[in-house]
Parts: sequence; structure tokens; C-alpha cells
Amino acid sequence: MFDNIPTVLTSQEILDKAFHRASKIEVEDHVAKYRIKKTNAAKVQAVGDIVFETLMKYVRKFPSLDQLHPFHRELINILVDNDQLRKSLAACQWAAKECKKVCSQHHIKILKGYQVDYFNQQMTGAYGRVSSVVNQIAEELLYLNKARNIMRKIPSVDPTIPTLVIAGPPNVGKSQLISAITQAKPAVASYPFTTKGIHVGHIEMDREKFQVIDTPGLLDRDLETMNDIERQAVLALRYLSTLVVFMFDLSGGCGYPMTDQVGLYERVRKEFPDIPFLPVLAKSDLENLEGDEAVALVEKLAKAEKREVLRISTVSGEGVMELMELCAPKLREGFLPEESFT
Repeated sequence: MFDNIPTVLTSQEILDKAFHRASKIEVEDHVAKYRIKKTNAAKVQAVGDIVFETLMKYVRKFPSLDQLHPFHRELINILVDNDQLRKSLAACQWAAKECKKVCSQHHIKILKGYQVDYFNQQMTGAYGRVSSVVNQIAEELLYLNKARNIMRKIPSVDPTIPTLVIAGPPNVGKSQLISAITQAKPAVASYPFTTKGIHVGHIEMDREKFQVIDTPGLLDRDLETMNDIERQAVLALRYLSTLVVFMFDLSGGCGYPMTDQVGLYERVRKEFPDIPFLPVLAKSDLENLEGDEAVALVEKLAKAEKREVLRISTVSGEGVMELMELCAPKLREGFLPEESFT
């Protein structure tokens, strides 16, 4: 979606580009004075046009925030800061118009002049004023290029198609699951917050294509206190999820006790009551190190869900096919009442 945003040049690079191209312009006339007059006028006009088009290209190529889906708009705000982005783009637009106006003024003065010194004076004046204007937005240009580099890394997400969101605490195996069921290859490691942004994969079942989102790990705390990494997961839950697979880890390997995992699950479900959740126990190939208390919590969870909680292992493959068989009809039908999982 954001692949078309071009590299944003620095203020000096823009000026060098404009002045270099203008320096190659020569307008023929058999009278030397008129040749200088026409050439200087053409150079000034070229500088104005080049700076204007370069800056306005940035304004046009960055997406209109107001026209984006709320998911993309809020994600950009987390990663970039929408207010600063608007401010920097407005500064570019101002500088583009100002440079165009300055060069137009000096272009007219050159054409109305009579002396060679005057022609050169006006061209020098135009170049100086353009340089001053472009240098005034040097920081905004640097910011825009930084924003551009961040936004180009945002995965292509289609908010209009049925989407399976994989959620849970850090390091419970979410990335391994999306790797197992899609062609996506997110980073996988045995430490928290390996996933620092959302990853997107796709699955096709019965000739129907569905989207799968791997989200960063969540901690059991209020949404207001979550960091920027966690807030990306919340956005996926809020705006993209047709169905949420929430993963628990009984092995103890994730570093978060089962009580915290269940507390997080209850908190997230309460925050998104209209979204169907499917809880699963990951890493079934590993020994349960959490003890009787964890088992009791799982039994309590199963009772609340009115069904046995599915156990899966992305290493052995246990339960993965069964999980997808459960997910497929829910994705086809969209949002369903909770009792549909009985």
C-alpha cells in the first residue's frame, strides 16, 4: 500500500538537483545580451519548476490519512505520529508554492530588464531565496524520509476480507503457528516480543482465501498502559479480526504463569465482546511445568467455553489441522455468537 512513496531527498539534495539541471540550460540568440536574458529567465523558471514538482511529489505520494481505513490510520499514528506527518507535508506544500512564486517573480523581472548585470542579479536573487525557503524545511524533509522508510515496512493488510488474528502473551508460539499454516515467515525466537509488529499470511480453503495476522505479544495490563508494540496487536483485534485464536502456554516456557495468561485472556475478551475467540493450548509436545493450578485453570476455561480446549503443537503438528477445521466455517460466516463454539 505504501510502496509508491518515493525516497525524500534532503534540502541540499533538492537544491543540488534543481541548480544542476538548470545549469545545463542554454537558449540561443544571435544577440549576446538577449541570449543571457533568455537563458537566465529559463534557468530561474526551471529551478522553480523542479523544486515545485519534487516537493509536491512527496505531498501527492504520501497517503491521505483521512481516506485510510482506521486500522492503517491508527497504525501509522503509533509508528510515525499523524500530527507530525501532516505538519511536515504541509511544510513541503508551502515551500513548493513559495519557490514557484519566487521564481515566477524573478522570471518576470528578468524578461522586463535591459542590462546583463540586472539579469544575473535577478537569477542570483532567485537562487538565494529558493535556497532559503528549501532550507527552512530541512528538518521536515528528514522526518518525511524517516516516516517513509517506516511506512514502507507496513505489511499489506486487506481490512475487507475474513481475517484470523492470532493473539496471546509473548513467546507462546504465535509466530510458529502462522508459519505452520501460511507461507508467512515471521521472526521466531525464544524471548519475549520477538514480533515487534504485525505479520500477514494467507490461507486458502475450499478455494476461498483468508487472511491470517500474527500479532505482538500482550501483557496482562490496561490498554492505556500498553507500549507501542502491544498497541499494534490491539489494533489488529479491534479492526481486522473475524475470529481470534488466543494461545496459552502450559509448558512454562513463555515466562508468564498461567494465572497471568488467563487474566489477559479475560481482559481482552471483555474489551472485545463482539469478536469470537477460540482459545488453544500451545506447545503440547512439551511437558506441563505449570502444575495442578494451571490444569485447574484450563478446566475452568473449558467449562466457560462449553468445550474442551484444543491442544496444538507446531513442532509435531498435533491439533493444527483440527484447529484449521474449526476456524474455516467461522471465517466463512464472519462474526458469530459465542455459543457457536459448542
